[in-house]
Amino acid sequence: MAPRSDEMASEEPSFLEDPTIPWAIDMDGTLIREDVTEVARDISFASPRHWLTCIVAHILYFSRWFRVTAYRILERFVPVDPSKLTYHQSLLRYIRLHRCNGGIAILATASHIHVARNVVKHVERMMTTKIESTDAKNQSSPFLFDDVIGSHPPQVWDASGHVKAKLIHKRFPDGFVYAGNSSEDISVWNHSSCRAMILVNCPPEVLKQAKRINKPYIILD
Repeated sequence: MAPRSDEMASEEPSFLEDPTIPWAIDMDGTLIREDVTEVARDISFASPRHWLTCIVAHILYFSRWFRVTAYRILERFVPVDPSKLTYHQSLLRYIRLHRCNGGIAILATASHIHVARNVVKHVERMMTTKIESTDAKNQSSPFLFDDVIGSHPPQVWDASGHVKAKLIHKRFPDGFVYAGNSSEDISVWNHSSCRAMILVNCPPEVLKQAKRINKPYIILD
């Protein structure tokens, strides 16, 4: 699916063809359609061997001070199979093109870094399979992501919003492109180091707020 940029524009934004600007890609709702915390919660409900984890997480969830702790417990201790997740194929193609052109890309998620790394490994396996199936000589490396930023207790409990923006800025102080989908991502798009936005499956209100930021963007549905 072709991306949409500004309604008045007839060409894709130039940042898509500039490999010198690193990309940071959100995971839940962006790279994948699902939210891994919700997937882990559903697994914990259905599997007796995860009931204790489920009970502890839900007790913590209903105390607002420990809600983030509940999320991290579910993500870390309830195994989510990356092969069962739904990947945004259009976004994957753009990341791969960026990498083919020599660009840098990282996965930047608020979810536990453990599950994020498993997702990255699965994506790399998918890309390897596709490259082998094409039998082409000049295919790019299957490694789409140079690194992963994520929540990793006790150092970082919640790598979302302003915290995520600071972590990405620390990695790329000269600027970056950020792909996201939710209200939590507004803080990252608003950051002075964010030079362009990839808006993926954004709800109407988030889309409206993102457009007001007045930075180059594309929309991927």
